Amino acid sequence: MRCTNAAEAARFMMEFVGCGMPDETGARPVKLIDWRLDEPLIAAGVNAAAGLEVRALPYMHWFTFIGHYMSMGGGMLAAAVGIRGKRARGAKLEPWELEFYREHKRLIDMKPPLTPSERAHKDGLLKLLDQPKGMG
Repeated sequence: MRCTNAAEAARFMMEFVGCGMPDETGARPVKLIDWRLDEPLIAAGVNAAAGLEVRALPYMHWFTFIGHYMSMGGGMLAAAVGIRGKRARGAKLEPWELEFYREHKRLIDMKPPLTPSERAHKDGLLKLLDQPKGMG
């Protein structure tokens, strides 16, 4: 299909990424998954669903990947997303979820990426730490 403007192209792109499933709520959902931060959990679940290491394949169609993604069963990602959702709604966590959260807090609490100035500051501090004693 040929697009004539950027807005139309963006709409078609979102339809493709969403596998043709429309957003019926129109509301902005709470972010429960971060594709960058959750990559190891997503890959493990997709690999289990596919029965192979999908990152080793030279090509996989997006719809095939999403099919595997949607068929993932329980696992670390499901537990993390469930706890994130409950915390976002202010719902009470089950005892096993509290324990899981305590053990995997860094995995569950999503941190926003550093701003360019924060990244530069952090890089500067790390550079200072790498200096030999008595230098800098």
